[in-house]
Amino acid sequence: MRDIGEITRAHIIAFRDHLFTTGLKTPTVNKRVGQITTLLATAQRAGWIDTAITGGIYIEIPAGTNEREPFDRAELDVVFGQDVFRKGVRSENPKAGGELEFWIPLVSLTSGLISSEIIQLGPDTVVPHPDHPEIICFEVSNAGGRSIKAHARKRYVPVRKELLDGGLLALIENARQKGWKTLWAAAEQKASVTSVSNMFSSFWSDRLRNELSIKDPLKTLYSLRHNFRDALSAAGATEYEKDQLMGHAEAGTGKKYGTKKKPRVVDIVRLNELIQSLAWPLLGRIEWPSP
Repeated sequence: MRDIGEITRAHIIAFRDHLFTTGLKTPTVNKRVGQITTLLATAQRAGWIDTAITGGIYIEIPAGTNEREPFDRAELDVVFGQDVFRKGVRSENPKAGGELEFWIPLVSLTSGLISSEIIQLGPDTVVPHPDHPEIICFEVSNAGGRSIKAHARKRYVPVRKELLDGGLLALIENARQKGWKTLWAAAEQKASVTSVSNMFSSFWSDRLRNELSIKDPLKTLYSLRHNFRDALSAAGATEYEKDQLMGHAEAGTGKKYGTKKKPRVVDIVRLNELIQSLAWPLLGRIEWPSP
């Protein structure tokens, strides 16, 4: 392309999505896209082109994860009332990640995992708890070359029964038979977890704002974790129990300094009771994949 006037919104979005496939972080992608939109705005002011391209290009990044807001109940009904959850439909958009479109929101809501942790789940990380094999857990760790954001995030998180009965076990067996490291075809096809995560976040953000009309910038995919934490609070969970399930360091970063104490024992039976007791009526309306 030789003429700046030929650049369209579709070109910029395609460029943005291409950058995601290279594994760049969202702030870096936004910065590079911003360089192009700034150039176009400058060209418009100089009279070289008639129209600049603005709005709806960047991926939203709230200042901090704690600033994100949970969805209210009506919004949760909208999110989980989509055809992907009610009619078994999967988007043909490659950014949706096939089965990730269905499972990432459900796992995040019911177990509090973040998208990068969910994408890295494999047949070896949805396992019976070593001390209580009757409790099936997501094992979040750096085993097998996986990456986690901090040591405190290594944990066992009980899996909600509806997910196990609704097709997760079949998904695990399918991945095991194919020799996959993860549970997801989309993750097996790409070398970078960051790339898959970025593309899914882009897809989900676009759908949330443009199709579901949930416009609040503080409500994102990460908001489902806030819904999970709020549900734990409503069920009477202690701060320690919430931190153990969500992978937060006990009492914050300051605990790294001063006298060290043995970590408190994690009561996985209690954590499982909490997970299974959380009130998610929307789970009864899900069209689960056939086993």
